[in-house]
Parts: sequence; C-alpha cells; structure tokens
Amino acid sequence: MRKPELRYKLARNFTLMGANEFLAALRLFYPISILYFSEITGSFTTSMGVFSVATITMAILEVPTGILSDKWGRRNLLIMGCLLEFLATLAYALGGTSFLFNGTIWLYIGGILFGMAGSLFSGNNYALLYETAQSLRQRHRLSHILGRNASMEQLGLALASAAGGGLLWFGTGFDTLVWLTLIPMGLAIVTAIMVMEPPRHSISESNAWNHMKEALHLLITNKQLRLLTLCSGWKTGWGLASHSLMPKFIEMVWPLWAVPFYRFGQNLVGFVSYWLAGKVTDKLTPLKTLVGASFLSDVISVISVSLANLFSPFLLFITQFNWAVGNTANDTLQQHQFSAEQRSTMGSLISLTISIINALAALALGLIADTFGVTTALICTAIITMPVALGYFKLYQTDKKTLQNNAQHAR
Repeated sequence: MRKPELRYKLARNFTLMGANEFLAALRLFYPISILYFSEITGSFTTSMGVFSVATITMAILEVPTGILSDKWGRRNLLIMGCLLEFLATLAYALGGTSFLFNGTIWLYIGGILFGMAGSLFSGNNYALLYETAQSLRQRHRLSHILGRNASMEQLGLALASAAGGGLLWFGTGFDTLVWLTLIPMGLAIVTAIMVMEPPRHSISESNAWNHMKEALHLLITNKQLRLLTLCSGWKTGWGLASHSLMPKFIEMVWPLWAVPFYRFGQNLVGFVSYWLAGKVTDKLTPLKTLVGASFLSDVISVISVSLANLFSPFLLFITQFNWAVGNTANDTLQQHQFSAEQRSTMGSLISLTISIINALAALALGLIADTFGVTTALICTAIITMPVALGYFKLYQTDKKTLQNNAQHAR
C-alpha cells in the first residue's frame, strides 16, 4: 500500500472511532435504565446489582483482554466488543418478556455481556487512537483526539435521551426503547469493521503471564501513575455508581417524561466539554485541571442534591463539564506514562481498579437508597470522593517540584 493511501486510511480511524462511539451511545433506554430495571426486579438493590455484575465481569476480564489486545490487535477486539454490546442489548430487551427465563435473569445476562464488551474496549480503544496518532506523528494532539472522540459518545447519549424522552411523551414503553436500540448497535459493528489496525503497533514477544507481570511492575513502580490510578479509580468507581442511580433522583424533582431530557442536557454539556477539553488542559495543564474539576464536582453535587428542587438538575449539568475535562486530563496523563508494549494491558489494570470499586459502590448505593433514600445515597457519594482532590493536588505539587529541579539542572 502506498504511503499517502496508508496515511489516509489511518487518519480515517479518528472519524470511524468517533462514529463508533456515537452509534454505540444511541441507547434509547439509557436515561431510564434504572427505572426499567427496577420495574422488572422491584428493588433498587437488585437493579443496581445489574450494573454491579457488569463491572464485576469487566473486572475479571480486564487484564486477560488487555493482554489479548496487545497480542492480537486493537481492531479485532473492537469488533468483538461491538458484537457483545449488541447481544447485551438484546438480553436487556428480552428482560421485558417471559421468553425462556424471567426478566431479572435476562437483565443479569445482559449485565454480564456488557461487562465482557467493556473489558474488550477498556485500554484497547485508547491504545488504538494513541497508536494511530503516533503513526501519523500527531502525538502532540493526543488530548484533543481523546477529548473529541469522547465527545461523540456524549453527543450520542444526548440525542438518545432526547429521542427517548420524546417517545415516552407519546406513550412508548420502556421495553420498546430497548428494542429500538438494537438498530444503532448493529451499525456500530459496521464502523468497527471499517477501522484499520495501526501498522506500528508494538507486540511483546513474552508470554501472557510475563506480559501482565511486566505491566503490573511498571504500574506499581511508577509513583505518579500509581497515585493517579488510585485517585481516578476511587473517583470514577463511585461516580459511575451515582450516575446509574441519578435518574431516580431526577424523577423526584421532575415528571417521569422529563427524566430523559435531564440526560439530554447533561450529555449535551458533556459533548461540548469533551470537544473543548484539549484546549482547557493545554491552558491549565492536565494536573491543574484534575485538581479543580474534582473539587468543584463534589461541592456542586452536595449542594444540588441537598436542595432537591426543580433547579437541582441544572446545577448538576455543571458537574458534567468537570467530569469531561477531568477525564480527558486523566487519560492524557495515563497514556504518556504507559509503556509502548504494555499500553493496553496497563490501561486494563487501571480499569480493573475502577471496575472493582464501581461494583462495590453500586451495591452500597443500592442498599443505602433502599434504606435511607436516594438523596442520602447521592450525598454520601460526593462526600466519599472529596479526598481525591487532595491526591490530585499532591500529584501537582510533585510535578511542579520535578519541573523546578529540571529547570535548575538545565542552568
């Protein structure tokens, strides 16, 4: 293949990955998933267990799939992940029927399949984008590439929420929204097939066990990456759990048909925020961005949930901006710290930490919500994650001292 043609096909990866994120995010049932699950199971704890089993499955498979990505290739795992996501959505749809099993069993099967898909995407997709950028000599634009790719997911979720809200307004049932989601999930598989494997993908010659040990050793011995992993794991794990429970809180302050429009506004803010995240991190530096975003998100969350009134959802929109720029800064820092040969495996080890915390947090929040109410559960989440800002601040101070020492040696 000629070099110009190769560069064109590689550059197309950015567009195709963005389209894949967009289509996979067109989950019409996404804004009301906790409501759909609780309608079938009759319990918040059992419903949150669906999310929990997805993250437990993801945690178990994180490292093996990361190694598989490093050994077998990014494109192959992307395709397989999209196929599993399609099957997971089908299982959720069957949860509203009495076909073969009762609804709860189908929901848990869907959770397992979504967890399997997530483990394949974890580490793999960012590695594919990084290696594509590296091959095209665009590594300096990594934060912009990662941010804009993630923004397409937010756009998809926003449009799915708007469409879901409109359909609910016209009396469409929760189960119909799940069945309709199979259409964009099928199209996501098509975009994955069109992606090109980056030609400069580094493949380790060590066996799988040694490959994992090398990645784990690098993760543990790198102090900055170790603290970054602990902070992002704690923050993201609890954050994802509260995100799943949030629609029930919105239903307390807004009518049911308006719940998807909260997700629409939230993800629209996320789309714009991810699109601009590269510029924000360039201006403030990734570590400054993480400190500010983490602290502000927790404070605003406590205030908005404590008020519990008509305006609370609008305040919560601000936290989405902090989440988007914070995630982009975090992912950029991680990719620059990873080794080339263990890039996906190291990413999977970090995702393993997040998955374990998320699985436990989901069950804990479900129990708190059943016992003390949804508002209490969400306030607890914000308070529990507040110390993360101090961890990011410590990272910033360490990085600042390193830069000062380097400047002195340069003189």
